[in-house]
Amino acid sequence: MEEQKYGDWSLEVHQRILGKRIPIGGSIEVTQRCNNRCVHCYNNLAAGDKKALEKELSLVEHFRIIDELVDFGCLWLLFTGGEIFLRNDFLDIYTYAKQKGILITLFTNGTLITPNIADYLAQFPPFAIEITLYGNTRKTYESITGIPGSYDRCMSGIHLLMDRNLPLKLKTMAIAQNKHEIFDMKRFVEEELELDFKFYAMVNPRLDCSQSPLEVRLTPQEIVE
Repeated sequence: MEEQKYGDWSLEVHQRILGKRIPIGGSIEVTQRCNNRCVHCYNNLAAGDKKALEKELSLVEHFRIIDELVDFGCLWLLFTGGEIFLRNDFLDIYTYAKQKGILITLFTNGTLITPNIADYLAQFPPFAIEITLYGNTRKTYESITGIPGSYDRCMSGIHLLMDRNLPLKLKTMAIAQNKHEIFDMKRFVEEELELDFKFYAMVNPRLDCSQSPLEVRLTPQEIVE
């Protein structure tokens, strides 16, 4: 069988199913809870929010949804939150999807990654892992997350994944608090860590309809600059 680059294969798959209404990609928000308190985030539910926990889908319900996605033809699946590793059963959810042959991407803040989690992901690697780096300095990072110690935990998680050669990418949300460090982050990530880096600037109101995240959103001119 002739070897094919991933980009060429992906394009070919999309062209083949174009117009057939097949959901080849999907995302599952496994929790709305997070251990950070980011000023810009549309999710504002604390890690210990019991009402939010009660509303989360069960392990069995996640299995059923994954089965349905596979039956419909899903090839790519994103797991996001909240913070995915707040769920004690997340690796069970992940493993079930992995066993179905789906290409899985994980969105995480990296602060809850332990050596055991990193070892498991190295044994059963996802297609991609994306961690958000909110600042190039501890001061800026934690002014956004609102959690002392979160910067060091994030960097620890990043290095745990890097040490195991996992497919890691870093990104940032460009807002008023960190706009002065965007290029420093880019240099640090690409030159020192030798990882891919990208940034976003799309900030939305919160799920509880609060407009407070919009206060830190950059103007179009600031984004261009």
